[in-house]
Amino acid sequence: MVFELINALSGIGFGTLFGFLSGLIPSLHINQIMPFVSSLLGSQELYFCVLLSSVLYVCLSFIPAYFFMVPTDANYLSVLPGQEYFKKGKAFAALVITLKAILVSAVFSLPFVVLIIFYSKKIISFYPYIIVPVLSLCFLFLVIKKTKNIYSIVVVILASCLGYVCLTTEIVSNPLFVLVGGLFGLSSAITLFYYKTEWIKQSDKTEKAPGLIKNGIIANFLSLLVTFFPGLGSGFAAFLGKELKLFKEKTDYLQIIGGVGVCVMLLSFVNIYFTGKARTGTAYYLPLNVPWYYTYLLTIIFVIAGVIITYYIGKLFVRLGNKIGNKIKFVIPVILFVLAAISTNLFGIFIFVLCGLTGYICIVSNNSRTLLMAGIIVPVLIFFI
Repeated sequence: MVFELINALSGIGFGTLFGFLSGLIPSLHINQIMPFVSSLLGSQELYFCVLLSSVLYVCLSFIPAYFFMVPTDANYLSVLPGQEYFKKGKAFAALVITLKAILVSAVFSLPFVVLIIFYSKKIISFYPYIIVPVLSLCFLFLVIKKTKNIYSIVVVILASCLGYVCLTTEIVSNPLFVLVGGLFGLSSAITLFYYKTEWIKQSDKTEKAPGLIKNGIIANFLSLLVTFFPGLGSGFAAFLGKELKLFKEKTDYLQIIGGVGVCVMLLSFVNIYFTGKARTGTAYYLPLNVPWYYTYLLTIIFVIAGVIITYYIGKLFVRLGNKIGNKIKFVIPVILFVLAAISTNLFGIFIFVLCGLTGYICIVSNNSRTLLMAGIIVPVLIFFI
């Protein structure tokens, strides 16, 4: 009993450490850490570590996304409304809205977990027949809805080519950081210089988040699509929900991004028990010698803890940002290039710069950065074709 308790506490300790590192350092994805962690820890320690580090990654990764415009592959579209909050000095308010949605969405996830239990095997059996048509329709829907001018087509082509190079070849190290960090993070940093953006003092005040229950349920519905179809991440789910008029306000958008992120994680943990298919990298390393309902309940408890921890870390970032002030627009590109230099190779840095310029073209041509999702959807579609 004592030995098991020590193992559990050890797993929680490692989960906290790796969750903080991966959540606050954009280039260090939680999936990159797991191979090392799985070789280091025993089964019981690994179980707690996988659950807690996954939760902390989902929650904490919104801090660099909102305060420094440096996204991850799971929350890259949160930069768009998050940047508008940042410009109003309300980045912390955006973070809290997202955290509330994460909590509510997790609480309302049980009925959707039941759907996974009963129908996941049947859906996966149809994969060979439906994956290409579904991804193709999603891509066409994206292009048709967001194309404004000739630059829209240029951006889609460039993003698709860059995504193909990053995700389907082995010549780029840390391809997700190069692609997402360039398209959404570096492009935002370049734009700060282009528009001569000044640092806006951030407040630690919060705002009301209307529609939490409704958006929590919508996020769970949308997460089913993301869970079963690779390439359609949280960002596309939020875009689809908005285009289908399931929500309208920017606060809804922030809620859906956070809600889908945590629900995909929860559903992937349950899904692997019944199908053996890991939708997320961390689910692949989850020991399955514990009943699924225990895993589900423990993850919910960790989500509550993760939301509280992220809330207070976010307050610290408000003070940090206000101290750095206008130096932030110099700090962001430096951070990005340091991360790129550490985490990828020389060719990866070159592609990283091209991704940043592609995102920049998208912004200055007055196009929606939602088009940049082609960089993820198209390579996945080509893979299955």
